[in-house]
Amino acid sequence: MALSWSALSELLDAFRTGGGIDMIRESVRTVLQEAFEFEAAE
Repeated sequence: MALSWSALSELLDAFRTGGGIDMIRESVRTVLQEAFEFEAAE
């Protein structure tokens, strides 16, 4: 499953607005997990 543009947009908005450390932490975790899964699939 690939990271959607809306999820990426939400992550960037959280960084811009300081939208809570927990949301940022979870978003970063999701991005890293997606990257690892993509790499493993290759």
